[in-house]
Amino acid sequence: MALIWRGLPLSERKRDLSRLCRKSKVPFLKEVQTVPDGPVLFEHCRKFGFERVVSKRLASRYSSGPSRNWVKTKCPGWKGINAGRHKMFEGSRKPELTEAQKTLAKKREELSWVRASLARPGLRPGLRAAFKAQD
Repeated sequence: MALIWRGLPLSERKRDLSRLCRKSKVPFLKEVQTVPDGPVLFEHCRKFGFERVVSKRLASRYSSGPSRNWVKTKCPGWKGINAGRHKMFEGSRKPELTEAQKTLAKKREELSWVRASLARPGLRPGLRAAFKAQD
């Protein structure tokens, strides 16, 4: 479906986008038709932390890469506003273990290895019985 839209002029893609936005259940998905006042647009972008504004010619078709029909303009201050935004997408980190907790974890791992070694076939029945009695 995306390939069909790529060949259409912006005016036709905007018509379809407008229809999709009206039907969308995403509350913050909005379409802005045009903004005649550049400083007002950049103030809005600054307020919401947008990275850039893309200006397009109405009759242009979509093409990837640089184009005379599309101009991207960085919004002032977007880096500072978005400096910590990536943290919203990071998972929770495990708390750092203390030295005592690290030592205990290492000893438990060693004990697990010893138990696995003692449980191997060929262990004398008396040792196996004594070992199981401690569990």
